Amino acid sequence: MDFQRVLSAGSVSRVNTGRKALESGAGDSESLRKACQDFESVFITYLLKSMRKTVPKTEFTGGGPNKDMYLSMMDEEIAKAVARGPGIGLAASIYQQFNQNRNI
Repeated sequence: MDFQRVLSAGSVSRVNTGRKALESGAGDSESLRKACQDFESVFITYLLKSMRKTVPKTEFTGGGPNKDMYLSMMDEEIAKAVARGPGIGLAASIYQQFNQNRNI
């Protein structure tokens, strides 16, 4: 699956920045946590976009030509807010795994 086609350029750049920090080993614990939250945010955005595609389009839920762009931006902001909070547990699991591997 090509995530770069599905996700916006901003989401991809956030993940790439976090990945580079992790690969260089220059990241401390806080930057690792931030990279994990960014990844969780991108994952949640993808889930929301995928779920939105399953909703049938009707005249009632129709809209103008900017509706898709608005919904995409709204999905990204919802995903960021969820990832900043307790999230869905993905960031915590990834953080724990990376932190454990770093201490080996």
